[in-house]
Amino acid sequence: MTGLVRQRSGKAYFGAATASGATQMISKVLLYKTISWRIIGTVATIMFGLILTGSLTFGLELGLLDFVGKTVLYMLHEKYWMDRTK
Repeated sequence: MTGLVRQRSGKAYFGAATASGATQMISKVLLYKTISWRIIGTVATIMFGLILTGSLTFGLELGLLDFVGKTVLYMLHEKYWMDRTK
């Protein structure tokens, strides 16, 4: 599988890039996407915890656990697939 780094409006987007310097760009994009997605998921988890238990404290604790655990798992999953497609 060949990798591409496409330029649009001066910004870099990635596929499974292998070009020099592309690994750093992929890591930065991966980090930003991971954090933004986890914020959305964590807010949903906090709301579910609050609705199900009526406890904001429980919802926040569940949200923190969800954020940390799933962030690590997502990054490991993405790294595995990036390494596999090189």
